[in-house]
Amino acid sequence: MLKIASVIFLILFPTLLYAQAPQKMSYQAVIRNQNNSLISLTPIGMRISVLQGASAGKPVYSERQNGTTNTNGLVSIQIGTGQILEGIFESIDWENGPYYIKIETDPTGGTNYSIIGISELLSVPYALFALKVGAGSQGIDGEAGEKGEVGEKGETGETGNKGESGDKGSVGNKGLTGDQGSVGTKGVTGDQGIVGNQGAVGVTGDKGIVGDQGVLGNKGVTGDQGSVGTKGAAGDQGIVGNQGAVGVTGDKGIVGDQGVLGNKGL
Repeated sequence: MLKIASVIFLILFPTLLYAQAPQKMSYQAVIRNQNNSLISLTPIGMRISVLQGASAGKPVYSERQNGTTNTNGLVSIQIGTGQILEGIFESIDWENGPYYIKIETDPTGGTNYSIIGISELLSVPYALFALKVGAGSQGIDGEAGEKGEVGEKGETGETGNKGESGDKGSVGNKGLTGDQGSVGTKGVTGDQGIVGNQGAVGVTGDKGIVGDQGVLGNKGVTGDQGSVGTKGAAGDQGIVGNQGAVGVTGDKGIVGDQGVLGNKGL
């Protein structure tokens, strides 16, 4: 976003030596960034335009320059000596004003201008116009006269008494405070709507009759428990007999001949 520099001023005056010398104007400005902080000891890029008629008028001259700010953020250049972008500085018709100087600044030293300042040219630069229309032909240079002797320095006069301070002017009367406007009437509060009647509660139905409980039957007679029989006596264990002798193993029989192998089935 472009930003108009909050503190930027011009010091413009023409450098007029001879009609044949290039015209130029000195320019100084204090450069601040978008946070209103001084940009000190920094190379900056600048585009200078001379606008005709209004602060948003048509540029009749434009040039590009580079400068370096000092410790106070001050930069000094000479308008008319930069890289020309449009127009001819010596051809500006200063009589056909007013004119404005537009300064665009890139605080990083390039051509991405993010700070803009516009100031109207006042009476001093119009001496450039007088150079064109008011100066007659230059006469022949006369011979240089002899240099006179330096006279003795006169005595310094006494310092005059300091004048009395003038009376301080009276403070003007304070203007009357205007009457406070009346407070508007508060609107009427609307009537509250009627609350509807509560509906009737329905009738509770009769409770049904509880049936008669049946007659409890008689408990049957418990039979007599039978008697437990007498347990018989355990008999005596018999005597364990002696183990008999192991019999003799007989001879292994002869292996018989192998039978004839039958035919293989189809």
